[in-house]
Amino acid sequence: MGDTIEFPNELERLLYLGKKYYDQQDYLKSLECFKGHYQEELTLEVNTYLVKISLKLGQIDEALDYVKEFEQDYRNHERLQPIYLDVLLKKRLFLQVEKWFVQLNESHQLKDAFKDTLDKTQDYWTMVDNNEYRHHVSRCQNLVNEEMVQQIKLAKECDYLTKADFIEIVTKRILCDDQVSIFIRNQFIDELVQLKEKSTVEVLTVFNQLVTVNLDDTDRLMPTILTHPLYQKLSHYMEDNYTSQEQMVLGVLKAHLGMMYPCLERCIVNVDDWLQAYLIYFGFDLTLDNRVEERAMHILSSIQHLDTIMMNTMTK
Repeated sequence: MGDTIEFPNELERLLYLGKKYYDQQDYLKSLECFKGHYQEELTLEVNTYLVKISLKLGQIDEALDYVKEFEQDYRNHERLQPIYLDVLLKKRLFLQVEKWFVQLNESHQLKDAFKDTLDKTQDYWTMVDNNEYRHHVSRCQNLVNEEMVQQIKLAKECDYLTKADFIEIVTKRILCDDQVSIFIRNQFIDELVQLKEKSTVEVLTVFNQLVTVNLDDTDRLMPTILTHPLYQKLSHYMEDNYTSQEQMVLGVLKAHLGMMYPCLERCIVNVDDWLQAYLIYFGFDLTLDNRVEERAMHILSSIQHLDTIMMNTMTK
C-alpha cells in the first residue's frame, strides 16, 4: 500500500488533487477540485488553473469571466500575459487586444520575446470566419439607427472589430451623428485616444456644434475630467463647505464634463463663471456681484441642457 498523504486542511487537499489531476490531463476532475478550492479562497494561483482548464475544455466565456477577476495581474505579469492574450483572441476581442498592446508599449512592459508572439497574432483573419466578422461590422455600422439600449449593446460589440474597421466606423459614421448618444460618442473618442489614433476628426458636441478635434493632443476621458480646473475648484469648495453633499455634486459634474469631452476648453471659457453657475444650480447660498451673477445665470441654461440629456439617458 502507498503512503497516505495527510493535509492540514481541506483547501490544501483540493489544491494538491487539482494539480495532480491537471498533470494527468484529467481536466474535469481537476476543474472540480479547483472550483471547490476557489469557492472558499480566491487566489491567483487557483484562478490561473481555472482559466487554463476552461480554455482546454473550450469554455471560452468561463475563461474570460475568471480572467476578469484578476485582470490587472493578467495584463501586467509576464508569466500570465500569454494566457491573457490566448483568452482575448479565442473570444475574438481584437480591439481589446489592440488597446492592451498600446498600454504595454507605453509602460515599457512589452518584452521582446512576447512582442514577437504578439506580432504574429495580428493577422486576425486567420482566426475568424469572414461571414461572422462581416456580420459584426454590419451590426456596428447600424448602431446609428438603434435606440439607446441597443446602442449600448452594439458599442460593446465593437470589441470584436479590428482597429482599422473600428476607426473607420467611428470616425465616419458615429462621431457626427446626433442620433447616437453623447455618452457613446464620447466613449468612442476615449477609445480612439487609447488606441493612439493620431488623426484629426470631426465631432458633434453636446451643444450640437460641429468641431474639429486633434486626437493626438487629446487626453483620455477620466484624466481630462479629474484634472479640469472646474472639477478641482468645485471639489475644494465642497470639501470645505458641504462635505456631506460632495459625492453627489461631483458625480453630477463628472457626468456633465464627460458629455462636453473632448471639447471642454471650447465649452467652458471662464472657469470661475461656471463654478458660480454650478453653485447656483445646486442651491448653495451665495452673495454675488451682479455682473458675475448675470454671466452665471446665462451659463445655467447650458447646465440645464446637460442635466436634461443626463436624466433622459438614465430613464431610457
